[in-house]
Amino acid sequence: MSYTIRKVEPNELALLLPLMKDCFGMEVDVSYFQWKFLDNPAGSFVGFAAFHEESGDCAGYYGVIPEQYVVDGKPSIIFQSGDTMTHSKHRRQGLFFKLATACYQYLEAQSNLFVIGFGGGQSTPGLEKLGWRHLFPIRYFGIPRLVCTAYKGLDKITGKKYQFQQKNTHNLATELAAN
Repeated sequence: MSYTIRKVEPNELALLLPLMKDCFGMEVDVSYFQWKFLDNPAGSFVGFAAFHEESGDCAGYYGVIPEQYVVDGKPSIIFQSGDTMTHSKHRRQGLFFKLATACYQYLEAQSNLFVIGFGGGQSTPGLEKLGWRHLFPIRYFGIPRLVCTAYKGLDKITGKKYQFQQKNTHNLATELAAN
């Protein structure tokens, strides 16, 4: 099978909807991606998609979203890998590697190649093939949906806005220097 790989533009987020359904069983609309990809206070996403040349279908997606960090006392933008998807009809074609490589080359050309990821069972082996390293373990934190729902209602009652924020004291620069 032949594919064309290109950068996804902000007005093309609807291309990702069939992939979300096929890969994660989620029926979402474009607003699902709007804040995370476009209205993110750290900046806009960078993503690449593979298009099957015969059908024109969007076969896969790999992208990164910017996040704000402080590295060595300086505010920095680091990109987080996420929302990687390959349609079930197009797996085993090397699309993950091709899309990630295109994304990293683009970031490097923009002098922004610093990507972190929190791989799952399917993505970790692919990231390791790309040369990613495990720097340190990350504990996953979550707030139960019921608690979030209760807090969302509190702002209507009290007039105050509630925001959850985790304080991380891990020194990323030290970890990078050690590896």
